[in-house]
Amino acid sequence: MSEEVTDEERKFLVTGAKTYFAVDEAMEQFRHRVQDQVATLVGGRLSEINKACEMDWTVDDITGYRERNPDNYNVGKQIAVVGFGGLYFYLKLWREKCEVYVNLYRSRMGLMS
Repeated sequence: MSEEVTDEERKFLVTGAKTYFAVDEAMEQFRHRVQDQVATLVGGRLSEINKACEMDWTVDDITGYRERNPDNYNVGKQIAVVGFGGLYFYLKLWREKCEVYVNLYRSRMGLMS
């Protein structure tokens, strides 16, 4: 690879860097806003969730959740279910659509055997 950078390459890199940071900041703001809204919703229903699950979770038990998959992105909140897995509340994003999910995830498959 040549050590000389052409003006065109330099312009591409500078423009790309500026765009990259702007997009990254916008994405981070979006994730925070979604997570804040999910936290408010889950926190407001926490007594009902605790009753249904027979648990005593507090708002401090609600933590951030985000996961990148090849064709989608999940962003929201989760509550650890000790010895089992987690309870997830999230927005699932694809390029063309988004959906809201609540999932109970079992981390150890042998628990139900």
